[in-house]
Amino acid sequence: MRVSSELVLVCIECRNAWRLPQSKVGIQSAEYATQRAILADVDAGTLSKEEFLRRASELLEERLLALAPPPAARGARAPSRVM
Repeated sequence: MRVSSELVLVCIECRNAWRLPQSKVGIQSAEYATQRAILADVDAGTLSKEEFLRRASELLEERLLALAPPPAARGARAPSRVM
């Protein structure tokens, strides 16, 4: 399956257009902030480009898990009653 470059650009523009209103109302994406932090590490040289390319998804997952509160801190929700 091939994706045209025009479709890729449209998707990028839609994502950027969606992030603008989110940022104006104060909604922050932990995944986006983590991606930016990983790229900053690559730019600073603390993470090699080769390692980044090889382990990008693993690095993202590790850092997101480190940010997530422990299950007990999230608070258990009471089961909803069906009427």
